[in-house]
Amino acid sequence: HLTPAPSPLRPHCSARERLILWRPATAPLFPLESAADRERILNVLSRAWKDSTLQTYGSGLLIFHVFCDSRTISEALRAPASREVVSLFITALAGMYSQSAISNYVAALSAWHVIHRLDWQAKDSEVVALIRGAAATAPPRKPPRPPFTVEMLDGVLAQLDHMIHLDVAVAAALTIAFWATCRTGEVTVPNLGGFDPLQHPTRAGIRRDTDRNGNVITVLRLPRTKSSSSGEDVYWAVQAGRVDPSTALHRHLAYNNPANDAHIFSYR
Repeated sequence: HLTPAPSPLRPHCSARERLILWRPATAPLFPLESAADRERILNVLSRAWKDSTLQTYGSGLLIFHVFCDSRTISEALRAPASREVVSLFITALAGMYSQSAISNYVAALSAWHVIHRLDWQAKDSEVVALIRGAAATAPPRKPPRPPFTVEMLDGVLAQLDHMIHLDVAVAAALTIAFWATCRTGEVTVPNLGGFDPLQHPTRAGIRRDTDRNGNVITVLRLPRTKSSSSGEDVYWAVQAGRVDPSTALHRHLAYNNPANDAHIFSYR
């Protein structure tokens, strides 16, 4: 149900490209700039947000245009969006989305204005009050999921075949993410073409070390994490039984043998 009306202003593209490729109907005039200058400024402005943020904002921009389609709001009134349009957008989301989701979607609309150098006409105090009011009508939160336990980990590993290269890589990634308490997105890639050695761990990032008590540990360097753009080290020790990450890693390196500059969990 989130399909915008066809428009040459909104070409089909991935979510993270929408803030850049979806153009407003009204473009500001800057007489001293050439078309190449404008594209360069657009490119530099778009780098102010991480890809993951652009992807989230792309979803918000999609919802905004679907909302405008449903209210027959013209392209000219969508950007720069008036104070009235922004307020109508927020109230339309109330009762359907959480406060954090609505905040993200409004931030997406604001970022779209910044990238395309349009004035943000909404009154910030009104926006904050509307979002706070929308929180009172947000759908109830789902109860917390149960924790992922060693028993669950063992149950998953029991279903994997140690003669299949993919399963061997999955076992290594899963056990290391568990015992090193990583976010799974920090030890995996979003798709087969998404590997970036500046963001994802490689085989060269593994080393042996000892902790302050003299215990042998394995260390993996994560080039970037959610909480640190400069990366951090994660580490684990030998565990008993099938859930041991060190055994899983040793088997993976023997079976799949990724290159030093390849993703740590590459498989054949």
